[in-house]
Amino acid sequence: MKKSKNKIAVAIVIIIVLSIALGRTVFLSLSEEQNIEKDSNGVYANLMKVKKDKLIEELNFIGTVRNDSSSTLSTKITGEINQILINEGDYVEKGDSLLILDKSQLEASMKTILQKENTLNTQISYLKEQISTFYSSNPLMDKIETVENNIEFQERELSKMEKLYEGDAISKTELDKAKHQLNTLKIQKSELKSTADNNFEQLVHEKNMSEKQLEELKSSLDEIELSISNSQLTAPYDGIISQVMVEEGELAMPNKPALIISSTENQKIVINLSEADLKKVKKDTRVEFKIGTNDEIHLGQVTYVSSNVNPATRVGTVEVPINSSKVYSSGSSAEVKFILSEIEDQILIPASSIKTLTDKNVVYIYKEDIVREREIELGRKTGNMYQVLSGLEVGDVIAENNLDSLYDGTSIYTFEEGDF
Repeated sequence: MKKSKNKIAVAIVIIIVLSIALGRTVFLSLSEEQNIEKDSNGVYANLMKVKKDKLIEELNFIGTVRNDSSSTLSTKITGEINQILINEGDYVEKGDSLLILDKSQLEASMKTILQKENTLNTQISYLKEQISTFYSSNPLMDKIETVENNIEFQERELSKMEKLYEGDAISKTELDKAKHQLNTLKIQKSELKSTADNNFEQLVHEKNMSEKQLEELKSSLDEIELSISNSQLTAPYDGIISQVMVEEGELAMPNKPALIISSTENQKIVINLSEADLKKVKKDTRVEFKIGTNDEIHLGQVTYVSSNVNPATRVGTVEVPINSSKVYSSGSSAEVKFILSEIEDQILIPASSIKTLTDKNVVYIYKEDIVREREIELGRKTGNMYQVLSGLEVGDVIAENNLDSLYDGTSIYTFEEGDF
C-alpha cells in the first residue's frame, strides 16, 4: 500500500514538470511570433502635417494685484459691535451696511428724552396760558382794583376834610389821619402791584427756562438720532473688502481701524522681472492675463516699466492696469503673458518632433511607411514650439514622437487617420 502511494506521487510530479516545460515552449513561441509581427510593422509613431501659423514671442510671469485706492474705515461713535455683515473679499456698493453697533442704550436714552420733551411741552403750554391771562384773571388784580377804588374814595374824602379844616370844622389831627389812611392805601396798592409784577415775571422766567430746557433736549435728541444713524458703518464707494480687523462683541471707536475697502478704480498688476527680461518689455507692450482661479482672459497693455533695477536683486517692476468693473482682492496672483512680437505665416513644429544630434537638428519625414532623416534650421522658440527657418515645406508629414527609435529609412506605423 505504501509503495503504491509513492508511485502515484512520482507520477504527479512528472506530469507537473512536463506541463511547465510545454507551457514555456508555447509562451516562447508566441512571443517570437509577436516580435516578428512587431518588427514587420515597424516602429510606432504619431504623425503631423507641417503647416504655417503665427509665431508669437512671449514671456510668462506671475504678478500680484495691487490697488492704489483703498481706505481704512472706522466707526463714528464708540459702541459694541453687534453684527459684521461682510467678509474679506466681498464686493460692496456705496451705502451698503458693513457692520452694526449695539444701539439699545441709545434707544433707551432717546425714549427718556422724548418723555421729558412731552412733559416740558405740556408745562410750556400751561405757562403761556397763565401769562396771557395773568392781568385779566389773577386774584391779585381784583385786590388791586379794590384798593384803587378805596384810594379814589379816600381822595374824595380827604378833599372834603381839607375844606372843613380850612373852615375850622375839623382838627388837624383828623386831617392828618385821613392823609395817613390815603398813604396807607397807596402803599398797599404799590405792594400788590409789585407782587403781581413779580409773579408775572416769575411765570415768564419759568416759561423761558422750560423753553431753554426743551431746546437742550432737542439738541440731545438730535445727537442721539445722529449716533443711532452712525451705529451702522457703510461703504463710502463701490469696492471690495480687503481686510476685516474687528470681531463681533468687540468695542469699536473712532480712529480705531475696523475695515479696509479697496476701490474699483486704479487696479493694476505688478510684475517683477529680471534685468534681462525687463529690457524686452516696453511701454504699450500687449498683455494677456488671468487673475486668481478665474479662467477669464483679460487684455491689456504695459503702462509702466521701471527705468532702474534693484541693485541687490537686479529686479525691476512692470505695471499693467486692470480695465474691469470687477474688483479683485489686493494681493491676488495673476498669470501674465507679455506678447513681445507676432510674425504671420511661419512654420512651427513641436519640440517633441525634433531630434538633436551632435552637430545638427533633424526631423523624420514620413513617406510610404518609412521615414527619412532631414536636417533643419531652427529659429525662435515660443512655448513648446520652434520656428523652422529651412528644411521643411508646408504639407510635409513628420514623426511627432518616439524619435529615439527612429533613423533614416525606419519603417513606421500609426493608428492615426489622415491624409498621410
